[in-house]
Amino acid sequence: LEQLASYLGEDIQKINGFYAELLGDRVFLEEINAQMQSVRKHFQKGIFRHERLDSVDWFAIQRIMLYVLIRLYQPSQCLETGVFYGGNTSFMLHALRKNGKGHLTSIDLPGNKIPREKRHHLVGDSEDFPAQLDIGFLVPEGLKKNWTLIRGDSLQEIPQLQSTFDFYIHDSDH
Repeated sequence: LEQLASYLGEDIQKINGFYAELLGDRVFLEEINAQMQSVRKHFQKGIFRHERLDSVDWFAIQRIMLYVLIRLYQPSQCLETGVFYGGNTSFMLHALRKNGKGHLTSIDLPGNKIPREKRHHLVGDSEDFPAQLDIGFLVPEGLKKNWTLIRGDSLQEIPQLQSTFDFYIHDSDH
């Protein structure tokens, strides 16, 4: 986070404040844990081979930086390509909720259309999920009101969008 602050020319205290806010947010963590438990219950499918997570730090720095950037810059319209299970999506939507404004449009192929060899090799079988389980399954219901999910190829879908975007994250192979 210090490198991020330096690169952006932003105050490290402000960035650390957003990180501390996220770390201390037990409501968000419980929303994520509830989604994980729901998927396990209904689809007999574990996510990340964990029953529950005890910290948002488990999700790694990428998602924490997305949260911090959206809290810091307060974008109105965000675009994400690549959703898969919805880790980045959840953190971005939570940051928009904390901001009290903003909308996220996400584009990805349906989960059963993503080839096995395109999935993250270190995650293992948690990357395999049943065809009836949709992309973005980790996103808590309470975060979905500011979200548009488009199931399709981003190269075909982006030109059809009628919006301009303040923030973009490319996390897809299309």
